[in-house]
Amino acid sequence: DCFGRDEMRHRVMGSAREQGCVLLFGGRQAGKSTFLRALARQAVPGSADLVLNLSIYVDLMRLNYDAGPWDFFDMLYRGASAVCVTSIAGYKPPKPQQVKSLDSFEDAILRVRGNASGRDIRFTFLLDESKRVIGGRFPRGFHDNLFHLLYGDSKLGGLCSIVFAGAQELYCLCEDDTSPIGSRAAKHCLTSLPPLAVRQMASVLLGGALRPECNQVADDVYRWTGGHAGLSSGLLRLVDVGNDASSAAVASAAAQFRSERSELFHLWANSLTKGARPVHDALLRHERLDRQEIGDLLRKRDLPAHRLDRIIDEIGRAHV
Repeated sequence: DCFGRDEMRHRVMGSAREQGCVLLFGGRQAGKSTFLRALARQAVPGSADLVLNLSIYVDLMRLNYDAGPWDFFDMLYRGASAVCVTSIAGYKPPKPQQVKSLDSFEDAILRVRGNASGRDIRFTFLLDESKRVIGGRFPRGFHDNLFHLLYGDSKLGGLCSIVFAGAQELYCLCEDDTSPIGSRAAKHCLTSLPPLAVRQMASVLLGGALRPECNQVADDVYRWTGGHAGLSSGLLRLVDVGNDASSAAVASAAAQFRSERSELFHLWANSLTKGARPVHDALLRHERLDRQEIGDLLRKRDLPAHRLDRIIDEIGRAHV
């Protein structure tokens, strides 16, 4: 379940439809996959409505290690066809074909739309693990193809939008002035969950309707995790409330979790951007830092203080 992010879901989908592209970034295990799946599950208009906005969850980890741009576009086409089958009563997909060029992708999507009995279908592709197609893995011309699809004179102009979800690699794309995608895309960040959302999560994972102590456990978990989605979920799954719903039970689970999942903390820390790393190191010594302290820290390191908000989003606002 996606807790505490209903408003964020509306903002992201609104940006995708208005601007064509969204960069959805957040730290590791911040809940990006869960968030994208929740977007894909959102209700679509009934079959009587002429305009259908369909969202397609695309797990890019399913691409083969040697996949190229046309494998990516082929995955999008097949995902669009499959979603039409499950979302439109009586829909019959066109005969499958292999996408081998941008033109063949555009034609394939048009055929998918053409089988919808006159309904105007708009597709939003929700790309999980975007690092598979961003950066040096695909040639730079791939970005140009995407730009043409979203903002050029493509046959699909206005019919498709894309949400890229990833970790720190998306920050680099946002700051690349030469990137045709980064210069046009809307930017959204999945920040830590608020205490109420952690309580909702605990209610589901611990059967809170039957446990009056559930909120206390959730509040203790929040104090340990700062609302980080992955850490909160993992810690709650280890808490054995049983006859002991004390803070000691949460502390015991936290010690176990830290030992069993230490690689999560290391991977997250190692992937921090240059500006966020000194702030992360300072938080290891201090429980909290205010904005002034972070700005002073950046200036002492000759780092641009105007990126303070982005760094706060990367680290998480729970400790600021």
